[in-house]
Amino acid sequence: MANFLGIYLNDIKMPDFVKVVGIQHSVLPSISQNTMSVAGRAGEYDYGNVIGTREITVDIQIVAPEENVLPQLLEQLGAWLYYEDAQKLVLGDNPNKYYMAKFTGDSNIKESFVVGEGSLTFLCTDPYIYGLSRTNVIPSTYAGEVLEVNNTGNAETFPSMKFEITKDITNFTVVSDEEYVDLGTPYDINIESPVNTSPYVMKDQLTTTNGWTTAPSVEGGAVTGSFEVWNSHCFRQASQDYGTGSQWHGAAMLKSLTTSVSNYEMTFYFHIDSNVAKVGRVQVCLLDANNVMKGRFQIKDASIGSSRLQFEGWIYGSGKSKQYASFTLPASIMKLTGYMRIVKSGRYYTAELYQEVGTRKYKYLYGTRFFDSKQEYQDKVYKAQLHVGVSGSASPAYLECHDLYIISKDVTKNDNQVPLILQSGDVLEIDNAKGAILKNGQPFYQYLNPTSTFIKLERGINGVIVSPADAFKNGEISFTERSL
Repeated sequence: MANFLGIYLNDIKMPDFVKVVGIQHSVLPSISQNTMSVAGRAGEYDYGNVIGTREITVDIQIVAPEENVLPQLLEQLGAWLYYEDAQKLVLGDNPNKYYMAKFTGDSNIKESFVVGEGSLTFLCTDPYIYGLSRTNVIPSTYAGEVLEVNNTGNAETFPSMKFEITKDITNFTVVSDEEYVDLGTPYDINIESPVNTSPYVMKDQLTTTNGWTTAPSVEGGAVTGSFEVWNSHCFRQASQDYGTGSQWHGAAMLKSLTTSVSNYEMTFYFHIDSNVAKVGRVQVCLLDANNVMKGRFQIKDASIGSSRLQFEGWIYGSGKSKQYASFTLPASIMKLTGYMRIVKSGRYYTAELYQEVGTRKYKYLYGTRFFDSKQEYQDKVYKAQLHVGVSGSASPAYLECHDLYIISKDVTKNDNQVPLILQSGDVLEIDNAKGAILKNGQPFYQYLNPTSTFIKLERGINGVIVSPADAFKNGEISFTERSL
């Protein structure tokens, strides 16, 4: 007999003081028929099954080590049980399978001095049982033939796909049977030509300081020390030595864009790790040709005795400044890895903040918009400047500058041009279960053909075609087995 390995909710084991007496769950979720009756015809038309929800009941017993301890144990059990959203539920008699479930119903426990007995009910609004994850690597020799993807589960499932783009393209399509995801537009080489309407004017993953020069100044302080490349992926203060200063001080370097821009989209990735005894800021600035400030955006902790991260953004022009972004993060977030997205489109400015919640997965935290009605903040941007700093004699928070991307939005196309939608080096991800499309970790829907249906894999062998076949490498099609 297989060992019972316990029950896990959101990858957290049920408290050890809880003994599982029994588990009740149905062979299948509730199933009903979608039927329609027609006057004058015997019986009904059957339009297929309607799959309902699934419930799992766990009978438990709690034994306290002594009297008056049981209420405390019940509080701990309640904390383990309660979530706003469905979480992964693993039953110890089948540790390779999981449900998406949340606790529901009453939580009455019959108490008798040191013993409590009762039942816990979990509701699965998603009735499927999830199993092993499978990844199909697309061969490097792929030339457009039908790929066979074997769904080894007992029910249909929705794959995730990932492609590293190797050349500039105007369209990208994945097809399986009658379903497809279609991005962009093919072009006729006889009458049309591709045009890059979103060229990078800076695309720097900060793996070298080549091309960067020490900045002459920083806002509200002084430049001290220098940057070093850390672990081949980011800038940070060299040797963590910020030097001394009465105001903000730390490393700062600047770099010219490949061309000046009036309209742009900037994405800056960063990391800050602080606590109640530390302060620090990570900052990106946009400058004109003479190093005059035109934009300043930062994440900072400026408080001693408390740790409240703040996101701030200013724009400059016509001899004045405008703070149009200000957001104080929840006190629970003292460490933040994420990115800020800044967009200027004509007279509109947008600022957004995102938190990394998984590999290439981000959660929206904040967003705001400002309309430059008097056209006071319309100067061109020529350079970008990065800075990490600490204030006064306070202990420094740990700070990193990650990738910095700036895209020009000044390019327009004519009627005989087709926009390039993906460029060499981009990473395209398609999550068919969520209907999510990401380019370089960010939502990417502007070129999605509205007739796209997204793709599901039926049980058994499925055919998949990716086009253009010569435009990507390291392609992957992944899915999780499902059964009812």
